[in-house]
Amino acid sequence: MLLDQGQVIPVPHGPAELSNWRRKSEKIENHYSRRMGIVTGPVEVMFHVEMLKGMRKTEEGAVVKEYGPMPGVETDYAAQTIVWNVVSEDQRFLEKAPLPIEEEFPEGARAFFLGEFNYGRPLEVIKHHDNLTDIWISTIVTTTHFLLTRVY
Repeated sequence: MLLDQGQVIPVPHGPAELSNWRRKSEKIENHYSRRMGIVTGPVEVMFHVEMLKGMRKTEEGAVVKEYGPMPGVETDYAAQTIVWNVVSEDQRFLEKAPLPIEEEFPEGARAFFLGEFNYGRPLEVIKHHDNLTDIWISTIVTTTHFLLTRVY
């Protein structure tokens, strides 16, 4: 177990947990050896990894990574298979600080409105003032005719 401060806490295991761990470590070693042609050697340390589910935009406008379980994807990996340093990071998956609204949506920018009123309708940014944005929303104007009848 790992605390937020980076300290590892040893967790004692009973005979059943030790048997499960040994079986899982042998399965990982065999999988890499037979399926991928990678000789890992004996697995002495395993890591439980949460997969990257995607990128999420926060209320403030920052882009952050979202991790979590993925169905059908193995989450335990041998220490020998972990990549610790990446030489060239994929630019699509970098976390970003929030941009000022004037940069993210400059005047004349077109987007889709995601508020309650006219959800999904096209919009255009008209101007910015006091960290607010004036927009023009394209709407459909319809007239509804009602027919009044009396049932006797």
